[in-house]
Amino acid sequence: MHQMSSVNEEKVAALGARVRGERLRPGWTLRDLETHSGLDHVRIQRIETDPKQSVRIEDILSLAKAFGVSGRWLIKGPEVKDRLVAVPRGSRTAAPAHSERLTRLSVHLDSLPS
Repeated sequence: MHQMSSVNEEKVAALGARVRGERLRPGWTLRDLETHSGLDHVRIQRIETDPKQSVRIEDILSLAKAFGVSGRWLIKGPEVKDRLVAVPRGSRTAAPAHSERLTRLSVHLDSLPS
């Protein structure tokens, strides 16, 4: 049992590090991410810092949507190739840094020969 719990804690710690990295990329505070994701800033802080924290899939999807990344990437990290996703629908938009990257990617793809 102890081995399984330490593996889970490592995964949650890695998830927390990715959440923090994505939050800091556009210079967001915990409260900024709260506004973009709908999750309470205390909950976000716990996800970022407490590897014993239980993380719900709904939380991961809300965070991924706020960052404009795939939920799969947020969970698994660099081994996943589909990091960026389309700009989220609705009243929320992707982080400015992500929107800028999506625009650059779109321009790059448009310039490729058919």
